[in-house]
Amino acid sequence: MRRDDGTGGKLTFTQWKGRNRKPKRLQLPILPALQRIIDASPCGDMTFLVNDLDRPFTDAGFGNKMRDWCDHLPGCTAHGVRKAGATIAAENGATAHQLMAIFGWDTLKQAEVYTKATDQKRLAESSMHLIESSDISSSER
Repeated sequence: MRRDDGTGGKLTFTQWKGRNRKPKRLQLPILPALQRIIDASPCGDMTFLVNDLDRPFTDAGFGNKMRDWCDHLPGCTAHGVRKAGATIAAENGATAHQLMAIFGWDTLKQAEVYTKATDQKRLAESSMHLIESSDISSSER
């Protein structure tokens, strides 16, 4: 991402995946925690992240660097961080359509991967009392 993609408290960019076939332009608010990290981090003149040579990362270079950064966390990858974000949002109550807006998904299928698991837990918690018999007296419970 270029630094000029982040203006006015928002990131505006075209998703990399599918950019040639079906470009998808997204605008996302920069969360305060992310803004604090950006402000405290060394950034390049034109990009947020630069490699050891002070140049923008290539696709492969970023993937390799992410692997290095996450070496002590098994299974941590750039895609894994994205999945974790979707899981956190769903667990915090994001709907499938909200996840689609955040992550740029075109269909409900991908968003429902995250909402179904959290919906099951939430719905079971809020509805288990419905199978309790009203015929049982409080002394029998």
